[in-house]
Parts: sequence; structure tokens; C-alpha cells
Amino acid sequence: MKSLLILNIAIWVIALLLGLSGYLSIIQQHVHGYPNLAQLELNVLFPLAMLSMSAALVIYRKKLPKSLSMFLAIAAIICILPFLALSSGGV
Repeated sequence: MKSLLILNIAIWVIALLLGLSGYLSIIQQHVHGYPNLAQLELNVLFPLAMLSMSAALVIYRKKLPKSLSMFLAIAAIICILPFLALSSGGV
């Protein structure tokens, strides 16, 4: 379980750092209407929310039932697939 949580946090830290650097590079281009709020939500806020949930799982893993924390950790890892499809431009 511990290695699953570490993997989960590592995945979302990498996604957050890549999204943040991409968003900041978009800002530096100074194009009107670009970046927009949807890009901020997808590239920065969603990985931040998933990272926060993963950190909460680490903190509260002893208080939650093992099956619930395992389910949430696996669900967070599975969420990376649609996130990558959307943030990388699709298939």
C-alpha cells in the first residue's frame, strides 16, 4: 500500500510540474486570449487537486478502511490516463 501511495504522489507531482511549466511558457508568449481558464484548470488545478487527495490519503491512511484507501489510490492512478489524453492533445 505504501509503494502505491508513493507512486501515486510521484505521478501527480510530475504532472503538476509539467502542467505548471507548460502554463507558464504559454503566458510568456503574450497571445491574446491564450492561456484561458480551462487550460489553467486542466494543466495546473486538476493535478494539484489529485496531488492533494493523494497527500490526504497518506496522512489519513491509518484512519480509513484499507479497502477504501486502496480504491482511492488506484482510482487516482487510473485518472492519469484521461488526463494525459486531454492535456497532450488527444490520441
